[in-house]
Amino acid sequence: MFRRKIYLSFKGGILGTIAISLLILIAPVLGLPRMPVWETLAEIFKTSIFSGWVIHFAVGIFLAGLYIFWFKKRLLGRDAVRGMLFSLLPFILAQIASVLGQGFSFLLFLGSLIGHLAYGLVLGISTKEKIFAKTHYVCTGGCGGVSDKPGVCQTPHCAKFGHSLTPCNCVDGRHSGIVKACEKCGKLCEGNCDIEVYKPELK
Repeated sequence: MFRRKIYLSFKGGILGTIAISLLILIAPVLGLPRMPVWETLAEIFKTSIFSGWVIHFAVGIFLAGLYIFWFKKRLLGRDAVRGMLFSLLPFILAQIASVLGQGFSFLLFLGSLIGHLAYGLVLGISTKEKIFAKTHYVCTGGCGGVSDKPGVCQTPHCAKFGHSLTPCNCVDGRHSGIVKACEKCGKLCEGNCDIEVYKPELK
């Protein structure tokens, strides 16, 4: 669960960063401006181009972690759509930094949008939850934890951290009837419901 989310963060972050990097490299062929983010990072941190690449991938992994641990379960749509919706967040931040630094350029705007959507697409697809064909065990505290073996929730701050996982036999990964939405607030209980601290109907 927790370790799997870490793994997915690295996997999705690395693959997504590779995707956006490839688009950056071929941008001039597509008629778009050259946008070497790693060179910009190297200049900002006054380091080598190699270190700029390392920082570039580290940022991609960090963003993937935000997606996996917080945004993914809160966004609607299929995995690819959720990934691309999430990618709009770093895209907007990048545009703010770009406008403040060198003004607005439509081609830079377009290239950045395409690159970030590619990152989100690959991130969403590469971290897609697998289809379950046998008994698996899920946390009902709202963290989205799943394991193929019995155990307890290992996600810090989850409402059921340390509690036993619940067996489930679904084949679509939705865990219908096991993981339920709160009857009052309509969301998965995470221990911070606006109405009550904990919803006993979700146990």
